[in-house]
Amino acid sequence: MCAVRQGGVARGQEPVDREGRHTIFRPQQFCDRHRNGELGPLKKSGVGWVSWTGVPVESSKVIEARHKFGTPDCGWEVFTAGQMDTAIAAAQAICAEYAIEDILGHDDIAPGRKSDPGPAWDMATFKAKVKGEPEDGDAVMTVNSPNGLNIRSGAGAAFPAVREILHDGTKVLMHEASGRWRYVSVLDASGQPDFSGWVHGDWLVQA
Repeated sequence: MCAVRQGGVARGQEPVDREGRHTIFRPQQFCDRHRNGELGPLKKSGVGWVSWTGVPVESSKVIEARHKFGTPDCGWEVFTAGQMDTAIAAAQAICAEYAIEDILGHDDIAPGRKSDPGPAWDMATFKAKVKGEPEDGDAVMTVNSPNGLNIRSGAGAAFPAVREILHDGTKVLMHEASGRWRYVSVLDASGQPDFSGWVHGDWLVQA
């Protein structure tokens, strides 16, 4: 097990062939634990965010998203490129040495009880880069509505809007579908997820 700091520096805590706190090595399985600290889901506090331990986090370092196992929408501290690069290199070395077949997040092992690495960690891209496979990931779509598109807290027009109307041409990352509704993350100017919600799929086209 190792911790990867925001600057990309890895600090080893246990050899990979020994059981460590929160991490157990098993043949054919590598449990991903490259987290951005112990912050977990964040709550809004004034103009920023705060962890369950009271640690403040700048809004520029947080995305709003819903966890894949149903955690209500909340904030998640983003991972840095340095963390991703270091985690990929470490995982590649471990997978090569021990013939690992799959990579799981802590949340996959204990869904509902554990939330890391959470929505801010692109597990699909991480696994693809570790294995040297094409990156499929979620589909990037474009809002195709001259009058804009409402983004709501649930899959239906009865749910309240979570933000201002999305302008025509806005890029979104689609995660899941419920009938004709789509759960998406809105991408900012740099192509990174900014906030998430439900939109009507009729007004989305392939980017």
